[in-house]
Amino acid sequence: DFDLKDVKELATELSRATSKSRTNNQSSITELITICQSNLSHLNNKIQRVDGEDFGELISVHDLVSDAISDGENWINNRDNIENNLQRGHSRRRSENGVVSNNYEGEDGADEASVILSTSLSQKHEISSLSSEELRDIFGLLCHLRGRKEETRIDAAQSLLRLTRRRGKSEELYHIIQSGGMQSFFTLFQSSSDSPVLLTVSALNVAYLVPSYTNEVTHKDVMVMIDCLYYLVQSSSSRILGAVDDLDITPTEVFTACVEAMKFVWANYFAPKFLSSGLNDVDDDCFPRQQVSPKRRSFGDNDDVDYCRLVNSFTSLSVLSVSLDCEDAVGPDKSTYHDFADILQSLCAVECCRGLVMKEGVMSILLKWIRSEDRKLELVAANALRDLTASKHSYTAGWVHSEWLNDGQAIADVVERLRSPDLEVKRCMAEIISCLSGVPHTRAAIIEAGGIRCLGHVLVNINMTDTVDDRIAIAVGNSLLNLATCYGVYSSCERTTFQTKQGCILDGIMKSGAMESLSSMSRLDNCRELRFLYSKLLRVISEAPCSSHPTQQFLCDIGAVTVLGRVLSSNVDSLQKYIETALAKTNRSDLLNDSLHNDFSRHRESLSSVQVEHAVKEMREVLRGLCNIFSMEIVPGVNSATKAFSNFITSGGVKSLLWLASMTPDSVSTLGMFQIDSSCVSDILVDSCQALSLLCPIFLLQTGASKWAPVVLSSFIQLLKGGLHSVSSISTDADVILAAQTGALQGIVSLAECDALRTRIIDEFMPQLLHEHENGHVSNAARQLFIALGFSAAELGVRWDAYHLGDKFVYARSLLIQSMVRDEIRKWLDDIWTPQLESRTQHGLGGLLSLFQNLCSDDETFDLRNQVRDQFTKVYEAVPAAGSKRTASLGRVSLSSKRNFHRTRSFIDAGDTVLDDVSSPRNPIESISEHALREFLDGDDQSASNELDNNFLGSHQYPLSGYEEEKDWIVQHSLSLQEVLPEISLSSLNLPMRVNTVLRVYFPSALIRDEVIPLHVLSPRASFDFRALCMPSQKYCSFRHEGQIVSAQYEEFLLQPERVHCTLGFRNSSFALEFADSLLQTLYLCPAIQGLSFSNDPPEDPTRRGASYHEYEGSELLAKLLRTLPSSISYLTFDDVLSNSAALFLVHCLQSMSSESSLDDEDTVGSGTVGSSKSFARALAIMNSPHIRASTFSSLIETIQSPPRDGVTSLFQSLRILDLSGNLLGDEASARVLEMVFLPSSSHNIERLDLSRNGIKKGLAVKRTLQECASSKPKLEVLNMAMNELGFGDVASDVVYSLAGVLSSLTSLDLSSNFLTGEVLDRLGGILIGNSRLQVLNVSGNQFSKSSVESLTSMLYRAIKTSSQLSFFHLNDNSPALTSKQETMLSRVMIENRMRCISSYFEDLSKVSIDDSSTGPLSTLSEITYRKFDQSLVHGRKNMITVLFSAPLVWRDDQNNYYPIEMLDFELEKSLLWQCFTEASRNIDLSFDNATTDRLQAARTKGCGCLHYSGHGHPTHLTFEDGSGGIHWLEVEQLKDLILAGSENGRPPFNFVFVSACHSFLAGQTFVDAGVPHVVCCQQEAQLMDNAAISFTRAFYLALAFGRTVRESFEIGKQAVLNSPTVPNADVEMKKFLLLPEDGNHEVAVLDAEPVPVWPLPQHKGTPAKGPFLRKSSAGSTDLDSPIEYRMPSLPQGFSGRETDMYHVLNLVLSRRLVNVLGFPGIGRSSLTTALCHYIDERKSTMMFEQIYFARSAPKRNGKTSPIFSLCEQIESSRNKKVPTIPTNLDLDETIEIILRSLRKTKALLIFERIETLEGADAQDFQFFLGQIFAETKDVHVLISSNRSLGLLQLTGVGEAIYNLGPLDFRSTVKLFSFWCPHLQSSGERKELLDLLAPEPDSLDGEARPDTEVSTTVMSMLGDGIPARTISAAYSMTIEEFNELKSLV
Repeated sequence: DFDLKDVKELATELSRATSKSRTNNQSSITELITICQSNLSHLNNKIQRVDGEDFGELISVHDLVSDAISDGENWINNRDNIENNLQRGHSRRRSENGVVSNNYEGEDGADEASVILSTSLSQKHEISSLSSEELRDIFGLLCHLRGRKEETRIDAAQSLLRLTRRRGKSEELYHIIQSGGMQSFFTLFQSSSDSPVLLTVSALNVAYLVPSYTNEVTHKDVMVMIDCLYYLVQSSSSRILGAVDDLDITPTEVFTACVEAMKFVWANYFAPKFLSSGLNDVDDDCFPRQQVSPKRRSFGDNDDVDYCRLVNSFTSLSVLSVSLDCEDAVGPDKSTYHDFADILQSLCAVECCRGLVMKEGVMSILLKWIRSEDRKLELVAANALRDLTASKHSYTAGWVHSEWLNDGQAIADVVERLRSPDLEVKRCMAEIISCLSGVPHTRAAIIEAGGIRCLGHVLVNINMTDTVDDRIAIAVGNSLLNLATCYGVYSSCERTTFQTKQGCILDGIMKSGAMESLSSMSRLDNCRELRFLYSKLLRVISEAPCSSHPTQQFLCDIGAVTVLGRVLSSNVDSLQKYIETALAKTNRSDLLNDSLHNDFSRHRESLSSVQVEHAVKEMREVLRGLCNIFSMEIVPGVNSATKAFSNFITSGGVKSLLWLASMTPDSVSTLGMFQIDSSCVSDILVDSCQALSLLCPIFLLQTGASKWAPVVLSSFIQLLKGGLHSVSSISTDADVILAAQTGALQGIVSLAECDALRTRIIDEFMPQLLHEHENGHVSNAARQLFIALGFSAAELGVRWDAYHLGDKFVYARSLLIQSMVRDEIRKWLDDIWTPQLESRTQHGLGGLLSLFQNLCSDDETFDLRNQVRDQFTKVYEAVPAAGSKRTASLGRVSLSSKRNFHRTRSFIDAGDTVLDDVSSPRNPIESISEHALREFLDGDDQSASNELDNNFLGSHQYPLSGYEEEKDWIVQHSLSLQEVLPEISLSSLNLPMRVNTVLRVYFPSALIRDEVIPLHVLSPRASFDFRALCMPSQKYCSFRHEGQIVSAQYEEFLLQPERVHCTLGFRNSSFALEFADSLLQTLYLCPAIQGLSFSNDPPEDPTRRGASYHEYEGSELLAKLLRTLPSSISYLTFDDVLSNSAALFLVHCLQSMSSESSLDDEDTVGSGTVGSSKSFARALAIMNSPHIRASTFSSLIETIQSPPRDGVTSLFQSLRILDLSGNLLGDEASARVLEMVFLPSSSHNIERLDLSRNGIKKGLAVKRTLQECASSKPKLEVLNMAMNELGFGDVASDVVYSLAGVLSSLTSLDLSSNFLTGEVLDRLGGILIGNSRLQVLNVSGNQFSKSSVESLTSMLYRAIKTSSQLSFFHLNDNSPALTSKQETMLSRVMIENRMRCISSYFEDLSKVSIDDSSTGPLSTLSEITYRKFDQSLVHGRKNMITVLFSAPLVWRDDQNNYYPIEMLDFELEKSLLWQCFTEASRNIDLSFDNATTDRLQAARTKGCGCLHYSGHGHPTHLTFEDGSGGIHWLEVEQLKDLILAGSENGRPPFNFVFVSACHSFLAGQTFVDAGVPHVVCCQQEAQLMDNAAISFTRAFYLALAFGRTVRESFEIGKQAVLNSPTVPNADVEMKKFLLLPEDGNHEVAVLDAEPVPVWPLPQHKGTPAKGPFLRKSSAGSTDLDSPIEYRMPSLPQGFSGRETDMYHVLNLVLSRRLVNVLGFPGIGRSSLTTALCHYIDERKSTMMFEQIYFARSAPKRNGKTSPIFSLCEQIESSRNKKVPTIPTNLDLDETIEIILRSLRKTKALLIFERIETLEGADAQDFQFFLGQIFAETKDVHVLISSNRSLGLLQLTGVGEAIYNLGPLDFRSTVKLFSFWCPHLQSSGERKELLDLLAPEPDSLDGEARPDTEVSTTVMSMLGDGIPARTISAAYSMTIEEFNELKSLV
């Protein structure tokens, strides 16, 4: 730092030393100059660092020092000049004509040195071109200017004026200037203020000299020049001419001199300084409004004149120049005036001068010019006004805008001049409007002046010309952009008024034609600025918030979407090139490495970072505009939007969006190195996701665009599962990531509407979908996707169990696939049989249904199937090739690769965390195929491909083991249905392998498959209807969860006729623990299941086939199932699942069951074994088990073969199908099987036998058996002996010969792949001619010679008119192959034989009456006519059974403390009883009711003969219900009095009572004391086990129904328990059942009902009754006219511990009309209301409600979220017996009216869940709805659940009763945890943990566990009693944590 005062003193001293004397020491002055120069350097540094108040002072000192240094340097230079001039002066004085004497002094006293000093300051060369005389004259005149007399000065000045006017004498002017003439004139002008003449003459001389002045000038010089010119311009013409009247100077010449001088000053002084100093770019406060020194800059001048003053003065001069009257000033020639105007225009172009010219009032002048007819002035004014309007100075800009508004016509004039033919004027006007449109006040004036219309007209005109002016187009575009954004500045009221005006902005823009012109400009693609502007304008217009402006539709109409797509593609292509170049230059491997970053920096300039930034910004605008346009709703009938979107899709826009949305972190990092704003990049990623999401509905609507749907879906899933790393790498803002997630989820929601993509979504994204997200938008989008996938809102809470939801979806999808399989079956039947059917015109037949009258049509899924096929065809572009034949099979899929014994929680865990990063696409998508996702991936990253192999659905069965398999199957299926077969050949006699593969999955046994689907045997009564569920491959330790899903899937088929075959399959699975028990319960609950199969795929390596190949884990459990399977199971398959020990155990079970069956006489009903009255299953298949020993199979054969005792029904009497294929039984064992079948003494009626792949080979034993049994009665219908290598012997010939003997009843024979030769074929020909039974013969894969085939073909062709019915002759794969002629002949024979089969069928049908028709297992019940039964027998007291169930919720002690009573599940018991009486088929009336004293008395009053009580037991009381959820303690005397009341003639109140309860001996004894002769109960203090109860109850009631005595039935029940393999300690459990009285006579049959064809009896002929899940007043008949109840939500699994809460809520519901259950999410509100809903529904006979309606507030795909609409649907469904179609446009009032009309006279309970999700108008509507309900009805109660009160103290006289739901207690928490914990696999383990952590109290009022520290810790680990947390803890707990939990106790 240094002292400014010292600096100023030194500068002043230097100035003083150089100005007063020229005799000072030169060395001292030089030293002062050096010091000042050093100070100046310090000042410059200080000025650069300092800002603020000291800046002005520093500048002032800087100028002072600069001037002092300049004076010092001039002084030194002048000293040298003086010496030289003195020498020349002496020489001149010595000349003859000397003008100046030696001692000359001027008149003003100045010495010679002073005069010469006034000459040039920097003269450095000699003047040689002028003569010495001329030089002396000029110098003398200059000296006279200093004279004392005014006349002398005037004369000298006028003389010099004559010289300066002669511009041609440039040498004279130059000599005048170099001699100091300019300075002399300056001095003369400044010193002659009182002399107008001198002022005028000196000013004129200055004006003439300025254009020739080349010396360096100072601020002072310029200031004097300006003053001189100002004087000349300002003075009047007469005044000037009077001063120079003798010189003949005209005013025009004066003004010309002035303008030339001004032009020189501007061009050589001001303009360079403006350019060099950058003052033209100053944004603010360059020249303030007051004349205060600004923040000055150094211009290199060092005088005292302020630069701002110079600019101000020159500006004033310029404005003054143009203010003159042009005609008077310059005369007719206006060029001088135009020059003045040009100077003014130049000033207006300088930012720092605009405020000054405005101060001078230039606006009025410019506006005057703009309105003049002078085109030059108009152009100047246009440019000047444009520059002024574009001022960046805030004050100046405001000033200019105010001036525009002050002149009311100014803006209108500018708008009007947009039509000017002058292109430059038009451009300026456009740019002026562009500036004014950015200001609210002037913007409104532009609109009022019709600016929008004119702007549009400009663009239209530009577009019509060949050339496009980019500046005009850009200016107009900017104007429109500014105007389009103006709606945001208006208030709502102002906006409404504004939009009603003619100049409505958006309407004006759209109607002006501007947008059409911009979009069609040929240079749009080439001009980046114009293109960016257009993109931005489109984005702004597309954001119009008012619905009255259809801007989005308008943009579609003008093709804006296509233009934006083109712009987007162009930018993406450029961006790809930049990124690829950058990656290449940085080796691509690690862009984030510092060294590579430095390397990239060196190449950044060559990569055009400015262009990259521009492209990124433009893409952001484009994407936002596209998002706005795509968000429009497509109006039906308006095709422009759809067409626009389609054009965008097909033109490559989707490729660009996909690339942007899937940018890799490398690409994003590269953009960061281009110094691109990260927020801009993140916006692009989010907007691209949003645009794709909005396009998703279009993908599904347009055929050409559908191919993008799977690719976009893959991109979204990839983004959600790991691709967000790209977003997170550039933005840490959580909102950005959430926006990307939300956009992707919303896109998947739209795609989920397509059935062709649902499996893919679940396969790849199901676990992540169920992950709960904290963000509301993401959670809501996930919830919408969940519902779009077909799940219900109730299932949404099961986030911890993704597999069960996936299983549910797959099961439903599997049923759809099966309906498609049946489509192909129907097509195959049509292709095979319809041609023959149509040829029978004599019968008048036509159509397939005329032959197959029971053929399943699948009408209920017709629309869905067509929709799915169409979607798959469109999405995957499956188009049948021209002339294509039947689609080839996909081949058998290797299911072994998809075995997964343990479905671990890996996917579930993945739902809680983001999966590993999946590489995003780095290149644009060039083509789309079925493997587009793999093309999307980078070749070096296979993580995504590997993930495809580890799919979520991989454990399911083909074709639903993955979306690829499903896609291929359905696509091929769709193509197959479209094909037309010209003729039937031998190769087309089978279904496609793809269909056969599916059927093999569902039916592993070919025999069972052909039984259910008899394709190759004419079976007109067959329905071909099946429903199969194949469970996922895994290890099953339990079947509880899966069983509920299976029951729900098969429940609807209980209503179907018996022709539907339902089967359940397990493939590639293992079994353990409680699987058998839980599966058994499922089978009892779901009697529709008829088939059960267990299978494993064959090993990939056949050499591994052996006893050690499989561990067969759990196969013993499967064998044990035989003893307890319900009679509904008729088809059993074990395909390579039984170990030898398991097979041996199975044989022992069959032997035991057979021996037990033989203990009874001919009326026996069995002892609880399989089948009972119907004996064993209809079909048994033990296949592909060569590891099972031959002795085991021998034992099996002996067991089946054992003959029945006289008068005894065999266990295997119903066995019709036996499949022993693939077991390598060998010759002897196979012969024994055939012997078992053929012998007349056999106890079975086997009709179908499969001995294929058993290694019979030579078959000597088989041959012997055929010969020995040749005389046996033929009964075998199907025989399969394929692949037995029979060609090594002649046993095949014996088989052929047997077709005329013991095998004469065969309808199907398979001898394929046996190496047979022509000899067999020759023998076969003669047999076939005379055989009229055989319809199917398969001899494919053999080695018949060509001559043998020719001989057989000719023989069959000649015998074509015989009685043969051989309809299917398979001779494929023969060696050698058949000729085309042979195939043709065989085909004709088969066709003729099929015609004969049809004729034979109709002939037989005409001979047999319908009453005598067969009613086989696959016939429809509607064809059966039953004989008349006495309906009075149905209501007889003896055969009437009433079942009472007691399930009170709580009991209360004397202190009014409530204690919960564990709820019992009676569904299994109901189903068990129902199945028993269904199987018995006796005329028995069975009814179910609740155990209250009223219902007991009602049963007694009706005269019910038998009573079944089930409920809780108690040592001293019988527990009934009190009608409101509480317990009713019924003492012995009370019960006795109750049931004896009204007894007649000492008759017992009931013939029989069954007490199913723990501790029920006292209750049973009470019934005995009351006179009941027969009571079955459990021994006191004992507790029933589930399996023991099942076994006993089923066997007991089945025997009782068949008329057995009570004693016999009781013993049969005990034997069932004893022999049950699923009852541990069976001998102990058996003793717990008691028959009372012990000494009573129980040899009495209490039931003697007649047999009936079907039970329960139908009310109408041909209509079967329903199962026990429907509500009935009498089980013997069903009221078919009653309305169908709307299905309530399923009871949550594992629900318990809420009994007390249910009791309190129930009593509130019964007493109050509005009840609100409050609780936070996860506490169990929904589970409680659902359970209460079921509890009330089961007690309608005792409670006040007739109807219950359950509605949830959940997002719907139709957009309606209010539960009111859901309630309306339920009510209409209940009234109309079907789900009605509620109009989607139904408003709230109409909906409420429908509800009120239905509920006014009904006692109903309405249940609404999750009311807190209703917000805004929905919440208000719901409250209004409640008010209407309570006001218009009197018996309707409402139960809601929410997390807050409704806030209504009084609602139409109804108060809100609130119940706060709290956590579960300790024991209930442990129990819930035990139920869900995967570490507990059996009921025993769960009970053990429960007893360990929370032992049951010793008494009812005991505490389970005190509130100890251990219990607190356990509760904390288990979720603190919050059910959702408890279940989550159960699934997430590791085995280590589980062991730690157990160790706490």
